[in-house]
Amino acid sequence: MVGEEVRATLASWVRARTMPQEWVLRAKIVLGSAEGEGPRPMVRRLGVSPNTVRIWRRRQSCGLPAISRCDAAVCQYRCGLVPS
Repeated sequence: MVGEEVRATLASWVRARTMPQEWVLRAKIVLGSAEGEGPRPMVRRLGVSPNTVRIWRRRQSCGLPAISRCDAAVCQYRCGLVPS
């Protein structure tokens, strides 16, 4: 289950031009899974391997974050934002 706050954050990542593309892919997988999209249609739509979808769906279902706090800090640094 993905909360509304997390869903909004992931949706903003998908729209952001400066977000690393591997994060955008993770966000698309998690959002698609939260909307009930099956793995096979997701593989076709995103053009990735079934294993990639399986990994991120499993992490999301176990409650693990799509992106770690450490990765988020690196992204903020790369985007020119002042790290907090």
